Amino acid sequence: MLWSCEAHGQGNNTVLRVMVDGATLGDCERLSRDISALLAVEDPFRTAYHLEVSSPGIHRKLSTLSHFSQSVGKKIKIKWRAASGEYFTEMMTIMKVSDNDQIFLQAETGDTVIVSIAEINKASIV
Repeated sequence: MLWSCEAHGQGNNTVLRVMVDGATLGDCERLSRDISALLAVEDPFRTAYHLEVSSPGIHRKLSTLSHFSQSVGKKIKIKWRAASGEYFTEMMTIMKVSDNDQIFLQAETGDTVIVSIAEINKASIV
């Protein structure tokens, strides 16, 4: 399953990073060949680029509601901006994800914190 796809850099330093959840090394090799063949035809980059195909790993970044939903019960490090404008960075456990873009987290103190996906600056599994 596609976890994320992002392009970074510019010119000859462009990196296209494709993360596939549950992929074996063989899967990544096949996907890399297939994606390279498609990119050779479509040529979305005007200059040379580097393609990376891999698994998101155990300390994967979380950026979508789907990522958070798939990670319920896991401990994460999260940085978010509260409505007050103040930033917080904490270790928390994902309890549940609602249909209205809210993520319910349990702090190490046991308190429940509700964060909107839009308030999150950065999150990753620890």
